[in-house]
Amino acid sequence: MTQVRSGKCRKKYIPAKKEKSKVFKNQSDPNAGKTLTGKDLKRKFKTIHMPRYMQLRLKKLRTGSSRFRNLYLEDLNFHHYRPKTIAIYLDFILKFFAIVWKKPEEISDDDIRNTFLFLEEKLRWSSSYLMGIFSAVKFFFDYTFPRKFKTLELYRQQHPKTYPLVLSQEEVRRILALATDVRYHAYLVLVYSCGLRANEALRIKFSDIDKEQGLLRITDGKGGKNRMVPIPQNTIRILREMWLTHKHPNLLFPGYVHYDTGAHKRTGVANKTVCYQTVLNYFQETAAAAGVTQCIGLHTLRHSYATHLLEEGIPMRVVQEYLGHGNLDVTMVYLHLTQKMKREGANTLENLMSDL
Repeated sequence: MTQVRSGKCRKKYIPAKKEKSKVFKNQSDPNAGKTLTGKDLKRKFKTIHMPRYMQLRLKKLRTGSSRFRNLYLEDLNFHHYRPKTIAIYLDFILKFFAIVWKKPEEISDDDIRNTFLFLEEKLRWSSSYLMGIFSAVKFFFDYTFPRKFKTLELYRQQHPKTYPLVLSQEEVRRILALATDVRYHAYLVLVYSCGLRANEALRIKFSDIDKEQGLLRITDGKGGKNRMVPIPQNTIRILREMWLTHKHPNLLFPGYVHYDTGAHKRTGVANKTVCYQTVLNYFQETAAAAGVTQCIGLHTLRHSYATHLLEEGIPMRVVQEYLGHGNLDVTMVYLHLTQKMKREGANTLENLMSDL
């Protein structure tokens, strides 16, 4: 047995070999030859994150500043993109440069082609995410640093045809019945009964409600659009009862709770709305308790609203106006989700063909 003398014999330090990232290894793909896009890719493959060294580059770019970055932001603002869109475009272009890691004047057509092939084939990012990066890169090389690239004219992504998840009327009522918190219950009722987007509902003020005409005014919606939607009297009653619990002078869903501690009756952030993520978590927990097994979000209530209106015979154009869609084709997707209309259509078909 070999003895090692304490303090005099040390193990030689051998640095561990750096393994190449798995995204660069040639892996046998069991689905080779199949066209997998969008949700198919997410279902069959786990989306791979950027390699560590690229993530470090991205972190450096996000915390830094440059002349082209400032020009890019100026061009996006001058194009009158909304703040959220500007933030998304900036993050996309920073990810692109973190991967290609070259100055704008040094980038070649092959660099752009290889970058998109890397994102699509190695990282397996979704088609919608790839088109987001493509739009950000194209805007940069069209306006901020004008250069012509054949790849940007050639590259396209196929958008898989998907349909949104829709809850039945019974499922919606089960969820609302289990939403015992007065604020969250009122919020969910407002989203469903008026077909609002999640952030539109959070920004609603009591002054936006026209009780006499039964209308709700939506200001600064998606794309900066304003619209009027009908609001049921029962929803107004629920909102008023909820508002009496905090009596905020402006906001309907303020980001604080109301309780009596003597001189100070309110705590938290008095001039901001409830956090979107907090409401989403509550909704998903309540839906799970109601027996809903699907992965749903707050926007599912808006999809359900539109589908249920069509099932009850509301004209397509009216539903389009309520939802604030600029294109009727966007609203027509809900025709594929109306189970009641499908059943009625099948019964009508049976009656028509019964005497053949």
